[in-house]
Amino acid sequence: MDHEHLSGVPGEAGLPVLSGNGLESSIRNRGVRAADEFRHLARARGFREPCGLGLRSTGRARRVVWNVKTGPSLALRRPAVATVKYLIVNADDFGASPGINRGILQAHHGGIVTSASLMVNMPAAEEAAALCREAPELSVGLHVDFTSEHGMPVVVLADSEQCRKELHRQFRRFQELMDRLPTHLDSHHHVHRKPHLLPHFLDLASHYRLPMREHSRVRYLGKFYGRWDDGKSHPEWIGVGSLMRMLETEVQQGCTELSCHPGFVDAGFRSSYSAEREVEVGTLCDPALGNFLAACQIRLIGFRDLADLLSDFPASRERS
Repeated sequence: MDHEHLSGVPGEAGLPVLSGNGLESSIRNRGVRAADEFRHLARARGFREPCGLGLRSTGRARRVVWNVKTGPSLALRRPAVATVKYLIVNADDFGASPGINRGILQAHHGGIVTSASLMVNMPAAEEAAALCREAPELSVGLHVDFTSEHGMPVVVLADSEQCRKELHRQFRRFQELMDRLPTHLDSHHHVHRKPHLLPHFLDLASHYRLPMREHSRVRYLGKFYGRWDDGKSHPEWIGVGSLMRMLETEVQQGCTELSCHPGFVDAGFRSSYSAEREVEVGTLCDPALGNFLAACQIRLIGFRDLADLLSDFPASRERS
């Protein structure tokens, strides 16, 4: 998650608190009208009918994109890889609560989420790991968290050695839960940006050859967020139209990671960023995105695919 948890309860921002059993039509359709202004792009580039991003069509598309070595219809062959625009859509806070897990999996199976970052300290981490068996195409990395489920620090952030030990403990815990290495490395509240902690993160990422947020050839895009410095909720910033404008203007040749925070509100999950998560689920599952991404020549991949692609990308430490 990009911003610190603040004391809050679902619905405090004036957004609806919806059932986690499925998207209400108001959430699913929110922003669809805004998407109409972009459909001319698809038509102009030869895409005449909208294509859905439901479970079946999304699965087929991902298999084509992710079978980098064997996909017969895949134009990801060297040396032209660096000219393609690849997009990783990564959901932070996996494992934070059952509702967050449910929202992330829904945005993966029925939307454009290709990757998630697991918080191994949180109550629903074991559930998240088990759910991954139902989502074999989902890349899962480690979302290092130096706070507890109640937002209290589990380490003294000023103590570099204590933080290093906790970082490695969480890395081992990830391996216990997932029975494999993470596909990537990032952190809650971006603690890896702190100058005295960054070397520890870089050492770990380098040792295991993991892409780390803002320190790999993947450009980080963190603007898809519905609550910023003014402390107010802005669901329009995470609507379909806003996302399309962002992707069209920000995704460049090479690979870009878009972070997101989809989920459903749980009674026990306290965060200022709560109802906005449900808006994100609706946006990320909107069927208009399929043709839009195709029209913009943006291809979805996961972090697990980078080993076959990264050598062709220019190094980038950009963030936005």
